[in-house]
Amino acid sequence: MINYQNKPKNKLYCKGYFCSRLTDNGFSITKLNIPYEKDDLRKWSIIVNSKSSDYKYNILITCFKNNNTKEFCFKFQGQRKKEFILKTMSMEIIIKILKKTMSKNVEDEYVK
Repeated sequence: MINYQNKPKNKLYCKGYFCSRLTDNGFSITKLNIPYEKDDLRKWSIIVNSKSSDYKYNILITCFKNNNTKEFCFKFQGQRKKEFILKTMSMEIIIKILKKTMSKNVEDEYVK
C-alpha cells in the first residue's frame, strides 16, 4: 500500500506542473526543449509572458535542481532589470512576483 501522506502535494520543479499553474493564472508559456547535459544543474527552461496586460517583454525562467536545492533563475529579456535567483517551494510566490513584474509602470522600479 502506498502512503500518499508523505508525498509532496506539488512538484514545483516539474515543468508540466509549473507551466500548468502559470497558464491557469493568465500567463502565456513557451516551453523550450533544450537538451541539457546529465550533469548540468539546469533541468528546464520556459519563456513567460502575460496574456492580458500590455507587458511587452518576455521572462526566461530556468529551473536548477540538485539533490537538496531547487531554485529558479529569472532573466528579463529586453529590459534593464537584472536577473535574479529565487529559492522557494511556493508557486504562489512565483505567481505574485510575475504578476507584479508584468503590471504597468513597474519596469523602472528595478532600475533604481
